[in-house]
Amino acid sequence: MSLGRLAAALDRLGWGALALAAVVSAASVIFSMIALAPMGRTFDDWLTYVHSADRLLAGSTIYAPMQLSGPYALPGATLIGYAYPPSSVPLFFPFLTYPAGLVAWLTLNVGLLITGLVAILKRELGRVRPLHVAFLLFGLALVRPFWEGVAIGNASVGLAGVFAWSWALGRERASVGILAGVGATIKLVPAVIVFWSTPASFPRAVLTAVAVGLALAVVTLPIVGIQSWIDYVKALSFSQPACGENSFWFPPSVACSLQPIVGVGAAKLGGILLAAIAGMLAMGTRSSVVSFALLTFAWLAPVTDLHAHYLLVVYVLVVVVAASWLGRRRRKAAATATT
Repeated sequence: MSLGRLAAALDRLGWGALALAAVVSAASVIFSMIALAPMGRTFDDWLTYVHSADRLLAGSTIYAPMQLSGPYALPGATLIGYAYPPSSVPLFFPFLTYPAGLVAWLTLNVGLLITGLVAILKRELGRVRPLHVAFLLFGLALVRPFWEGVAIGNASVGLAGVFAWSWALGRERASVGILAGVGATIKLVPAVIVFWSTPASFPRAVLTAVAVGLALAVVTLPIVGIQSWIDYVKALSFSQPACGENSFWFPPSVACSLQPIVGVGAAKLGGILLAAIAGMLAMGTRSSVVSFALLTFAWLAPVTDLHAHYLLVVYVLVVVVAASWLGRRRRKAAATATT
């Protein structure tokens, strides 16, 4: 059999595998939705975003009274409160309706993730075959961060896609600052993408991220008001890690590990400090893969409660490592063949 016919046969096999992988990954999400439904958790994060936007449109406060009156654990604010910057709330306006808004929200998040992962393969392998994408989907079907993140409608799914796109677009690109600024508007942790740069390009990345974040804050200020920002700072200062919820499945967050030793405030600052150190090391590391691994740690370090969906960035890292290794092997084999 010629190489061309072999490649065509593999592509036909790949399309079949891709269809099966799509069904399996969708089934994993559906089963997760069914399992979470008795606990009232199916789409609960999407509902939290929707309720926050509804309160804003009704002229009420974005953040729950419990978040502004004293220490609280963030899981307790689900459905009644909000955990992110006020400038992110208007971004959810297109996704408020049911079922159209929910479908659009899930499609956006899953689309960002899958296209970002495919873009990684494209960058490292050149041509992406259906079988490659099938492996990606089978992998997603096996990991709790994906099917649970989609089932509850959390923004971490799409932000993991943003993280994947940061690798695909390349280090030192001007887009690094844009991705960091937009991501940090939705959740603060994607701000670490600014470290996906070199010491020479880092100042530009920071300035771009700050400019994007400020622009979104200024544009949305007439909608959210100054008081929402005051409430956000207060709610952020009062938040405490719940700890223990995911201890069976995943390691505890940095804050939960440090809290018994140094207290809540210092533990939260410790996570931020470790993120900054990892980010600076990533920026100064010549190996892109090592730098991206440090960036992954920097993404997770400041998270007070390490819920499953946050760990989707680890899956992104695994794809980066595997694709980079395979790409290097292909290039080496091609170079050997031409000599």
